[in-house]
Amino acid sequence: MDFFLLGQARFLTVASSTHELAKLAKVQGSDLKRYRQCVHRSAEHKELWFSYGISSMLWYANTHQTLVELVHAGMGWANVPELSVKEQINQGHIVALPVTHEYNGWLTPVGCLISRSHQSGPVLTSLIDTLQQYHFSKNSWKIR
Repeated sequence: MDFFLLGQARFLTVASSTHELAKLAKVQGSDLKRYRQCVHRSAEHKELWFSYGISSMLWYANTHQTLVELVHAGMGWANVPELSVKEQINQGHIVALPVTHEYNGWLTPVGCLISRSHQSGPVLTSLIDTLQQYHFSKNSWKIR
């Protein structure tokens, strides 16, 4: 595999605007543990390394969109990509919780993996060149 960094994605801890956690000025880890957490887990029952369950009450979904839908319905709180909730936050349906240990969310790297076991064609080569040129021309490019 070949790898290159594309940028970063911001993840936010979110809840419905009507959820009890949304009423708190600061959210501690102990507050999060008291409420149902909606956690991303693959069909193979693997949790993402950065979104593991901390609550004793867990509901699992295998897409971030499903997590957002559960949060919007008031079923619990979740860690999701900012891009997946930005519109609902702007509309006031979902809030980014002021979690004390990650007040502005947290960033995770986003990279591109390219298999060496398959021959590259002109489309893949052009896509890789475009991504790399864009990344290097925008030294601080971030996925938002």
